[in-house]
Amino acid sequence: MNGSFSRVAWKTVEPILERIKTHPFLRKLANGTLSREMFMTYIRQDSFYLHKNAEETAIVADMLPEGELKEIFRKTAVESILAEKEMHAMLGIRDDEEIRPMHATSGYLAHIRGIIDSGDLAMSLAAILPCQWVYDYIGRYIHSIEKTPNPFHEWICCYTTEAMERSTLLTIELTDALAMAQSQERQEKMLDAFVKSTQWEYEFWNQAYRAHSHKDTQQ
Repeated sequence: MNGSFSRVAWKTVEPILERIKTHPFLRKLANGTLSREMFMTYIRQDSFYLHKNAEETAIVADMLPEGELKEIFRKTAVESILAEKEMHAMLGIRDDEEIRPMHATSGYLAHIRGIIDSGDLAMSLAAILPCQWVYDYIGRYIHSIEKTPNPFHEWICCYTTEAMERSTLLTIELTDALAMAQSQERQEKMLDAFVKSTQWEYEFWNQAYRAHSHKDTQQ
């Protein structure tokens, strides 16, 4: 692989990132015209996903060797998830609320969990990295084009926190370090896992939009 894993991976998914940035859900979110119904559909799916993601992150942390790095990874991951859960609570999402996962939510979780259950640390990090990196990147992008006043401003700011950035950078560094010790074939498999997770990121936003797009276009 010519260059660090993260650099090659990010370059590979640039077309998907452009599709995310120009998606009507994100554009409406940035200019404050997204319907409340569509937004809450997304938030509920995000809440369901994060609950499972916290379990998966803990499993990945347990794969790391004992020491400071393991504790830092667990701490930064927990901090970023807690920050988002606080925002969900502010929006009225209860921890005990029963949420039925939609197709992209289930598909994304199945993709990641299948890799994590294999016990392969390098592959697991490659699979979970887009959840942090893409959200951090897109959150900052939305913030940069946000029109104010915006009813979604506080939620947008949730994705530009230092905790989110620290967690993302740590996962990038860990993934790059592990990728360097892998064969070319293994690196390609890691890249495939990363790309598939990024595509699921797109589908995650898309599912909320498609669920209400007919109503939204009539408003």
